[in-house]
Amino acid sequence: SGTASPVCLSEAAQALYAVRGALMLARKGLQRLTWFFYGNQATDAASWPYVKGLFSRSGLRSSAAAGYQLKQSYYALKDFMASLGATNFQAVIREDHDAFVYLLANGTNLASHIVAWRPIDAETSGSINVTFTSSSFPVSAWSLGYASMRTASLPAVVATNQWTMSISVYPTVVALSPKAI
Repeated sequence: SGTASPVCLSEAAQALYAVRGALMLARKGLQRLTWFFYGNQATDAASWPYVKGLFSRSGLRSSAAAGYQLKQSYYALKDFMASLGATNFQAVIREDHDAFVYLLANGTNLASHIVAWRPIDAETSGSINVTFTSSSFPVSAWSLGYASMRTASLPAVVATNQWTMSISVYPTVVALSPKAI
């Protein structure tokens, strides 16, 4: 909401941390997440039109002074749910100071996606290449955590099951196929 406080995050960082946080909570077994702030202002049903309802101060909308506009975190979580909402955490492929790489599964527990990111400060720019093993094949790739999804480069699959993937602070999702297409 335009505050200059040093303890506040940028909208971009908030959106990124929301998506990464949801992924890490899924890794810990959380199956449902509700984004809510206990101090929402609606005191009764009649006041909801003035404070924009349940999520008026949740961080998904700007402040009253900024017109309760939808924030980047709203769009990032919306894209997250649209692309990965029907998946569940299946396994850690890699989790170290350079990369978090998770395997996600669809409703029938078949590996459906790999998601990877650099577990560092959101304001850090730049990408690194990471390697890991997967027996699946990459089909398409995109990045989450922005105000809208962005197309990403497919990982290079060299040798047998050896992947090399360029990752940044933004989670990159790779849709999988069990066999080469």
